Amino acid sequence: MKLRTLCEKDAASMLAWMQDPAVNQFFRADFAHKTMTDVLSFIRGGGRALLSVIMLSVMTTMRIREPSV
Repeated sequence: MKLRTLCEKDAASMLAWMQDPAVNQFFRADFAHKTMTDVLSFIRGGGRALLSVIMLSVMTTMRIREPSV
């Protein structure tokens, strides 16, 4: 897996998954009502504003399973 910096060209796809009910159900933040302006501001700001909210949401829904023996 290779991570890269978000670009403005990523905004439409990012907004689509943020507003997808199947994805949005796992977040504590209200991403369903975010707009393209919100997403572009997030990207232009380096993604720092919402990163902690996203990570907290992801971390609280992830579960680590013990390996089967």
